[in-house]
Amino acid sequence: MAGEKTTDEVFDALAAAQRRRLLFALLDDAPQHVTELSGVPWSIPKSEADTIAEHHRHLPKLDESGFIDWDREEQVITKGPRFDEIEPVLECLNDRRDELPIELL
Repeated sequence: MAGEKTTDEVFDALAAAQRRRLLFALLDDAPQHVTELSGVPWSIPKSEADTIAEHHRHLPKLDESGFIDWDREEQVITKGPRFDEIEPVLECLNDRRDELPIELL
């Protein structure tokens, strides 16, 4: 049953476009600054309340799962201790992006 939990967590992490964009951005091993993430809603000027809501929903969820490490003070995101569990799925999706009948990002 442990594998089921991991599979559910991986698919849950990938369920929201904002989280997928962030996770795909981490594939190249470079730390990501929250304010510089291209195409991620919290990098687009919007109301402060909306930005705070995005931070409180998506970033903590990925941080708590261990897929990312989020330095809240520096607003820097790096691969978390469990990123290796989601990385093969991200790579597979990324490699087959043109073949998929869905829009990933």
